[in-house]
Amino acid sequence: MLRALIFFLLTLLLAPVSASSPTTERFKIGVLAYKGKVAAVQRWSEHAAYLNEKLAPLQFQIIPLTYKEDEMTKAVINRQVDFIITNPGHYIELELGGHVSRLATRRMSGPQGVLDLFGGTVIAHPSSTDINRYADLAGKSLLIPSRSSLGGWQVHLREAVAQGVDLRQESTVTELKNHTKVVEAVVRGEADAGFVRSDLVEELIAKGKLQWEQFKVVNPQSVTGYPYRLSTRLYPEWPFAKVSGTSTELATQVLQALLVMSPEDAAARQGKIYGWNSPGHYSAVNDLFRETGLGPYAKTHTTLAEILNEYWRQLLSITMLFSLLLLVSTLRTKRANRSLQCEIVERQKVEQKLRQAANVFQYADEGIIIADTTPKIIDVNQAFCRITGFSREEAVGRDPGFMYVDEGVTEDYQNMWEGLLGSGFWSGTVWGLKRSGSVFPQQITITSVVNESKEVEQYVGVFRDITAQKEVERLQFETSKAKDEFLASMSHELRTPLTAIIGHSELLVEQEPDREKRRSLQTIEHAGRIQLALVNDILDISKLESGKFTVDEAPYNVSTLIHNIEQMFSIQAHDKGLFLKVVQQIPESHLLLGDKHRVQQILINLISNAIKFTEQGGVTLSIWHVDGQIHFKVKDSGIGIPSETVEQVFKRFEQADSSISRRFGGSGLGLYISINLAKLMGGDIRVESIEGEGSQFQLNLPYKVSTLPAEAHANQYDNEGRSPVESLHGNLLVAEDTLELQILERRMLESMGFTVAIAENGLKAVELASTQPFDAVLMDMQMPVMDGIEATQNIRQQHPELPIIAVTANVMQKHRDAFHAAGCSGFISKPIDRNVLRETLTEMLKL
Repeated sequence: MLRALIFFLLTLLLAPVSASSPTTERFKIGVLAYKGKVAAVQRWSEHAAYLNEKLAPLQFQIIPLTYKEDEMTKAVINRQVDFIITNPGHYIELELGGHVSRLATRRMSGPQGVLDLFGGTVIAHPSSTDINRYADLAGKSLLIPSRSSLGGWQVHLREAVAQGVDLRQESTVTELKNHTKVVEAVVRGEADAGFVRSDLVEELIAKGKLQWEQFKVVNPQSVTGYPYRLSTRLYPEWPFAKVSGTSTELATQVLQALLVMSPEDAAARQGKIYGWNSPGHYSAVNDLFRETGLGPYAKTHTTLAEILNEYWRQLLSITMLFSLLLLVSTLRTKRANRSLQCEIVERQKVEQKLRQAANVFQYADEGIIIADTTPKIIDVNQAFCRITGFSREEAVGRDPGFMYVDEGVTEDYQNMWEGLLGSGFWSGTVWGLKRSGSVFPQQITITSVVNESKEVEQYVGVFRDITAQKEVERLQFETSKAKDEFLASMSHELRTPLTAIIGHSELLVEQEPDREKRRSLQTIEHAGRIQLALVNDILDISKLESGKFTVDEAPYNVSTLIHNIEQMFSIQAHDKGLFLKVVQQIPESHLLLGDKHRVQQILINLISNAIKFTEQGGVTLSIWHVDGQIHFKVKDSGIGIPSETVEQVFKRFEQADSSISRRFGGSGLGLYISINLAKLMGGDIRVESIEGEGSQFQLNLPYKVSTLPAEAHANQYDNEGRSPVESLHGNLLVAEDTLELQILERRMLESMGFTVAIAENGLKAVELASTQPFDAVLMDMQMPVMDGIEATQNIRQQHPELPIIAVTANVMQKHRDAFHAAGCSGFISKPIDRNVLRETLTEMLKL
């Protein structure tokens, strides 16, 4: 619903007042078929179907195009396609030729979120101790997928050139046409090293086709936030671009549809992407081509070896028949004629390039400025006049600074000149000034042009108006902000009454001797926890979709975790007449490394489902590890899942049969969240089921062992499952404005042995803390008169060492950060878990 709303708003804001498109015209999307045309159609055909649906009655068609005989390039130049999807390197060649302009950049799913960058990885056999940098590859045998591959060749060539080695002349390079074959061949020892795209080795390891000990990474790099092994710099992902001549109106409609594509859409799943985003900066690819002499910067001079290879017969004849003057003269004449013909051909090529450059300058969609070193504008193109409103006569002869706003210009120009003087290149975003006086954001790239003496003669600036892109980004930000605020409000408003419902039910269950009444109270508590689980699921889904979900890695005791889960479900299983069996085959001597709470969340969901859908027999939880992975298998004797619908259980709001939700309940969110959590932790969940016999869900995660002994540190890390009965003591101040929660928190704390004082707002809490001694403060954050943050800041000034614990229904990360910044020592979310409350107070008060 949210994505549909975004798409509707974008359409209203960006669509023209009136438009008409022929319903019978079919627009063509050219796709680079580097694995063959059949594979390209299979991967991208759903993109055409997606656009057909979103932009009906417009029709789109996928056209697979290969490198062979420049099929893709010719189709673009001859306007045989309207849009293209290709790799960044090929795109830059076409963009510099003035044939295409980017609309969007694809996003890929990574183990820690969404990625729109990639690089290259160099692998070698572990025994190759003499290969550690690109410079060490001189004279070595190398395997690559293709010389046309950006991640598998071109990015590596740039790093090697930067280290003083040109692998094209100094190494033996073999193309295998496939990244995976490169890895397999290097592991077998068939070459010294291999080049592949980053993320490939992790993918092969995850599939069980490769082990870390079978190879080593050469020239390792570390980039914050990038999860894969890396040897090179990072570059933007593949672009979706429009071909020159395609209408801006159509391109805007396509861009709108691409930006709201969900990772759950068939187009994204078939294309193996997360979706599309605003276009990235491809200047890094242009730098790569310029530094390595690839693409449009490729050198075309003829070598001595080529000349000898061409004319060796003539030279041999001259040597053998030197005495025959007539023959010598004939051969010289023939040689001169051929040289003249070559010169004519070369001049024709130069003239063709000049004509192409003139066409690019005149008809490019981007504005182009050419200035000398004074600097004064020498020339501008038609797009410059169209975008800015200035005529050519008004621009030529003036300083380029006249078309930029005064505010911030000095700093922008300083950064620009530092870049131009240092590397001869600068790219950035500035605010341009139109003839009408209005300002607009522009993405501009400036390159210096040098003569044969390496002296700068001119500067060429290419810019485009990115007003529409900025508006889309603003709408995306505002929509995301509104969604976060709604979720925060919804969570708070639901958690407050749920705290009273669940908390009072727990207390009454312990005090009620009558079995029937106790069962009714347990039913109320269970219903409240189901509602709380739904609220938590919605918040988790929001974080997953925004790419903000993170997992922790800390030592934990897997035996204690399993024991806690067994205790949690044993009574529920017994009440249904089911057995709950645990089979643990891990002789654990050290604590494991991972996110204990997320592992527990997944297992609780799997076991809860198993008990819910099982009416006789029972549930077995098995734990073991093998081949570097720990496995948790939950097997039941329940209703099972039909084979044709088994994969649907991992989708949002999906169950194998709609009648199941009516019979057993459930929102259909738990398994969707669980499989995404597993992927974020580097694992997965696999399911096998036979309808009428039962199901088994297996959670597979990396098996990581810490250096801490399990037995010695069990109390330090895993005491959550214990039920302490010893009485505590201390004088506590509770700041809470809701009467029902005041009563609940007082009962909880007094039952533990504490003395409690109540403050109904933040101001009252500050007054009591200044007049009475307290061992700790439990502070609600959303209160009248004075909120919890201001009250915490005031109390902290008076009592720097006093523990202040936030007890609140505001549970989102931005709230936790604000509480910590205000001076809170700890955090407890509502509804209040009594075990967490007791453990937190025990730790804070050092009891």
